[in-house]
Amino acid sequence: MKKIILSIVYPIWFFFAKTWLGGLVMIPIVIMPVPTVVSVVCPESIPTSKEAAEGLGYIVTLVAFICAIPVAGLLMDLSDRMEDEYKKLNYRTRTSF
Repeated sequence: MKKIILSIVYPIWFFFAKTWLGGLVMIPIVIMPVPTVVSVVCPESIPTSKEAAEGLGYIVTLVAFICAIPVAGLLMDLSDRMEDEYKKLNYRTRTSF
């Protein structure tokens, strides 16, 4: 079962972890959790006036960039663990260009 799941996830992991385009796509994925959580958990906190929205935007952006470091570290650790599993299964884990 583990091999089937890893085989399904392999193309997705390979794209995001080992290609330059996947690396570019990961930038918004790493930055977006905080704004998403704020808008889902506290929708009433989203202000309607321009000045208040600007202030909230600055705070959420600052917190998002501060939290991006641990999120990126977590994703890199996950990628390393998956790479070890794929090496055990004799999958290709490097691009050869």
